Amino acid sequence: MTGNRMSIAFSEKLKYSALVVILLGLVVLSVFEFKHFNRLLASKRFLLWAIAVAGILGASVGVRLARKLHDLTERVQMVVFFTVLSIFYAPLFSSLLNRAFPIWGSYQVEAEFISEKAFYAERFGVTKGSAPPPPSYYESHLYFKQEIYRFSHKKALYPTLRKGDQVPLTIWIGLWGFEFVDLPD
Repeated sequence: MTGNRMSIAFSEKLKYSALVVILLGLVVLSVFEFKHFNRLLASKRFLLWAIAVAGILGASVGVRLARKLHDLTERVQMVVFFTVLSIFYAPLFSSLLNRAFPIWGSYQVEAEFISEKAFYAERFGVTKGSAPPPPSYYESHLYFKQEIYRFSHKKALYPTLRKGDQVPLTIWIGLWGFEFVDLPD
């Protein structure tokens, strides 16, 4: 230790840098998973289930690792850290696993088309007299299973349909038993 500064070994710097890169990568991966999370049919129930399971698993890992510590404050910090970290990343990993392994198969359903709207995202709006830009994304509203579902996508999927027309949908049942709609990107 020189002066007020603490010397950190290169291996420690490398370890912590790798940890930061991994955590940032998980945040980026979470952002890309949002469009798929939108296609879950019971997203609220799925989110509550994922958070509850992750909280229990994270707390149990934290308790197990905290046994080695002697200070009560450090033990509590360890349990809270693993619980919060698990809850934060639970939707990402649960959604990825549910979608990646649809082991329960799929089925077809006829949905009633309600509407499809284009949305534009311009930072400063459209300049007067200029042509409007292409839409940033589309939002479709479909009625099936006694509910109205909203799906976001990049291209217009149903440009010629009118309200009340039937749309065939493929619904997959994922690893955890939660259903999601298979729509083209």
